[in-house]
Amino acid sequence: MSILLVHELHEARDRILLLKTRLLEARERELPHYRPHLDEQVRLLDDALQQAQIPEQYRVAVVGRFKVGKSAFVNKLAGERLAGVDTNPETAAISVFRYDTVARAEVELVSQEEWTRLAQDHEDDPKNPEVKRYDRFMAFNERGPRKDKDGKEVPRERVDLPGLVRQWVVPGGLVHTIRSTEWETRGGKRAFLSEIRKYTSSQEPLHYLVNKLTIYAPIPILRDQIELIDTPGLDDTERFRVLLTEELVKDVDAILFLTAS
Repeated sequence: MSILLVHELHEARDRILLLKTRLLEARERELPHYRPHLDEQVRLLDDALQQAQIPEQYRVAVVGRFKVGKSAFVNKLAGERLAGVDTNPETAAISVFRYDTVARAEVELVSQEEWTRLAQDHEDDPKNPEVKRYDRFMAFNERGPRKDKDGKEVPRERVDLPGLVRQWVVPGGLVHTIRSTEWETRGGKRAFLSEIRKYTSSQEPLHYLVNKLTIYAPIPILRDQIELIDTPGLDDTERFRVLLTEELVKDVDAILFLTAS
């Protein structure tokens, strides 16, 4: 939404408010027979004002199946490689992009209370898709060997999973901030996005502990109250990611559904 358009909308709203004021003044002077008609006009103006409210943020979710190009589309709109793009499902956490003059990222992690509930629910019903998040994290070190560029199998390094829980899962939930000190340089930008990837990539255990990632950056398309949201694939084999996406889209202003042509 351009600044000029926002200004015009505010002017139109002011004119409607003025008209409403004059109708209310006229109501006091008119005969009783005309008052119901004036009341109806005031009600219609109130409805129009309510529908024309400009939101503080206009939330647009980019939704679609796995590897349909959601992250690439977000990057094209932003003019920056903000969202993860790879041969693997890189968007393993909901990623929200907002405008700010100072680049930073806020990683919202699962709370200790929620993690404890997931652990208990997993014990009661391990097949429940909502607890797969806990199950996959706890089994992260059981994955088979990876393949290098020559196709040879390479053992994976073991991760201290209990240590990650102790560090990142706290009462009430932790919001971890990543700051970009050199956004203007290519190297600084690359270092910033590389740090973020630790929390969003499906190849990293930390993504299981992340509820949401919010990236603030000086991206022109985001300047006028636009909020872009990159989501995991709707056919993601990790069902808990799909559930997070389904919950998110209940509270957005628009959905861009991408599909293969």
